[in-house]
Amino acid sequence: MRTILITFLLGQLIFSTSFTDAHKYYMSVTEIDYKEKSQSLEMSIQIFTDDFEIALEKRSKEKIRLGTEREHKETDTYIKEYLEENIDILTDEKTCTINYIGKEDKLAKTYCYVEIKNVAPFKKITITNSILFSLYDKQKNIIHFRRNRKKRSLFLYSGKASGSFIF
Repeated sequence: MRTILITFLLGQLIFSTSFTDAHKYYMSVTEIDYKEKSQSLEMSIQIFTDDFEIALEKRSKEKIRLGTEREHKETDTYIKEYLEENIDILTDEKTCTINYIGKEDKLAKTYCYVEIKNVAPFKKITITNSILFSLYDKQKNIIHFRRNRKKRSLFLYSGKASGSFIF
């Protein structure tokens, strides 16, 4: 009887984890560093590769295949356009232009690198990040912002895609 119970419980555990989503949470993490000396913002955006690929394919109508030998040759263009549509930065209410640098694929995550140049010292920064909000209602985007060795964070979600820091 005990063997049957253990087998049943083990089967339930395997079944309940095997047929669910690839991951149970939808999250991106964006790190932003303000470099006062060079007057720039350096950003890295970490996104689950499978989700990001779906978003890029939906937008481009192409098979992207992120991080593979068969990756679409225009992937960087599609990523640049996607990031420009889903990330906005305002410093003291002035719109900043993001410059896509490139990406890295590591395990199940894609890291996108962005820089914003000519950012004079500011008193307020507003960050909008709607990455993957059009795909997942449960998508969360965490923003970590560093300036003068001080770190502040935002927790963004569908319905609240923006947040600000005042210095």
